[in-house]
Amino acid sequence: MNKRQLAKALGVSLSTVDKWLLKQDFPSKKVGNKYYFDIEEVKNWLKKREKEREKLNTLSKEKAKLIRANAQLKELQLKKLKGELIEKQVAFEAFAFTLTRMRDKLIAIPNKSAPLLITAKSLQEIKQILEDLIREVLNEISSEEFVFECVYDYGVTKGLIKETKASSKVKRIN
Repeated sequence: MNKRQLAKALGVSLSTVDKWLLKQDFPSKKVGNKYYFDIEEVKNWLKKREKEREKLNTLSKEKAKLIRANAQLKELQLKKLKGELIEKQVAFEAFAFTLTRMRDKLIAIPNKSAPLLITAKSLQEIKQILEDLIREVLNEISSEEFVFECVYDYGVTKGLIKETKASSKVKRIN
């Protein structure tokens, strides 16, 4: 098969076949000043070339993924150093500590209400006293200040925060 026939059979231009001829491993036979080709050998050469390109593409993509992953890791490490990130276990424990404090506040309602209820004159008055105390506790435990205090106290308890006079003031101000 000559150059023109090869180009037509593969659906490429003559200039593409000329470029392929410049490649050292391109399968061709030169007789005089003309080239001849075995279509199966050329197809195998093209398949091999495509596989090599895919391999390089995959390698490039994997390298790009690795670079992105390393950049994300460095960003997380920096945030951790700045104190902007905490470990999952620490967050879970701080949350559990806060829930325990909330539970304690709710459990204290009967003790807090007993002296008030003893003086109540009607069922409506008892109901009002209980509703007021429950609302007061719910407002307290849903406030940012309460949550901040719980997390702060957890940090001090676990040695994650060193309590100083200045940090105690911050606790009360925030």
